[in-house]
Amino acid sequence: MLKNPKSASFSHLIFPEHLSLGAIGGPSYLTEVLSISNGYEQRNMMWDQARHIFNLRPSVVSAEDYHTLCTFFRIHKGKAISFCFKDWGDYKVSHQNIGYGNDSAKDFPLVKTYYLEGQNEIRPLRKLATDEKFVGECQKQSIRRIKTPSPKTITIHINDEVVDKEDYFFDWEKHCLTFYQAPKAGCKIFADFEFYIPVRFDHDQWPATSIDASNTILELRLIEVRI
Repeated sequence: MLKNPKSASFSHLIFPEHLSLGAIGGPSYLTEVLSISNGYEQRNMMWDQARHIFNLRPSVVSAEDYHTLCTFFRIHKGKAISFCFKDWGDYKVSHQNIGYGNDSAKDFPLVKTYYLEGQNEIRPLRKLATDEKFVGECQKQSIRRIKTPSPKTITIHINDEVVDKEDYFFDWEKHCLTFYQAPKAGCKIFADFEFYIPVRFDHDQWPATSIDASNTILELRLIEVRI
């Protein structure tokens, strides 16, 4: 469980990870396409950041898993309360540059950079407290406001040295990594960690079909929430 007591509409409970395996889906965008009579088209990008959607394909679940999922659904009141979901295709960050020391800054956003032939997309794994933008060595950047890293998995390196875990923490109020003492000027700060995606159920009615007393068919749809 990831705890942030001030977030009433986000439970920080983690969707059963063994049941999220095999989920179909991933990042999605919203684009308006206007087709012109000469064959050309105009495309308007409505979202700068992707919104993830997952479908747990129809599957037969045991009575035990059914009880777990039904309880999870009841606790989150259908669509009302969001929770953490592990995307098994994208949940790790390795040796990610999250900033540079300057003798005064203590707070650093957690980000993930996606590289493709020199073009980068930066995905911050926290909610920005202000309208600040992450500045990195990239040609293109995209800031995603989410706040669900797994704090226990965070490992920090300053230059090539591992930082003692007692020297920093993940601040749920600011939604960033915070050092107790500001890193020295000029040093490079790197992070390794795992993260979750905040999602909610996309339905208020429990979508179950009973086969017999021991097995039930379930088809669940989960959609990312912006936090």
